[in-house]
Amino acid sequence: DQLETLKPIIAAMADIISKTILSMEESKTRKFWLIIDEFASLGRIGSVLDYLTKARKNGGRAILGMQTVSQLEIPYSRAEAHTILANCSSQIVFRVPDPETSDVMSRLLGEAQISRIVASGGSSSSSGAQQVFANKSSSENWQQQITNERVIMSSELQNLESLHGILNLAGDIP
Repeated sequence: DQLETLKPIIAAMADIISKTILSMEESKTRKFWLIIDEFASLGRIGSVLDYLTKARKNGGRAILGMQTVSQLEIPYSRAEAHTILANCSSQIVFRVPDPETSDVMSRLLGEAQISRIVASGGSSSSSGAQQVFANKSSSENWQQQITNERVIMSSELQNLESLHGILNLAGDIP
C-alpha cells in the first residue's frame, strides 16, 4: 500500500548503489548483487544502463524481475529496453501470457541448429520413416536439412504450468 510513495526512494537507492559500485576499482573476486523485483514499475533508474553494461569488471551483478517488455518502454526508450534485456545474459522465464513478451523471451532464450533427413519422391502414401528407409526405390531422394529454430517457442512460454519456468544460464555450464 506504500509502493507508490516508496518508488522514487527505491529508485534513488538503486541509483546510488549502482554509481557506487561503478566507481570502485576493478576486481575479479568481489561480487555485489543488485536485486530489483518489479524493476520496470519503479520508473527510470538513471545509472542502470551503465551498471548493466560496465559493472561486471567492478564485481557488479544484477537480477531484475519484470512482468512484460512493454513496461520497460515506459521509463526507458525502446533502444534502452533492448539494451537492458540484452545485458541480462542469464534468464529465468515463467509463464508469459503477453504475446509480445513471450516472443521477445523466446528470442532471448536462443536458437538451436536442427538437422533433419527429408524424403522426397516415391509413393504418395506415407507408411512411416522406417518403412521408407527399407524401401529403397530409385524414385526416392533423401536430403539433409539443417535449420535454426528457437529452443522454445513463444506459445510454449505462454502455456507453461504455474510455477514452472525455463532457466537459461550464460556461459559454458553443463
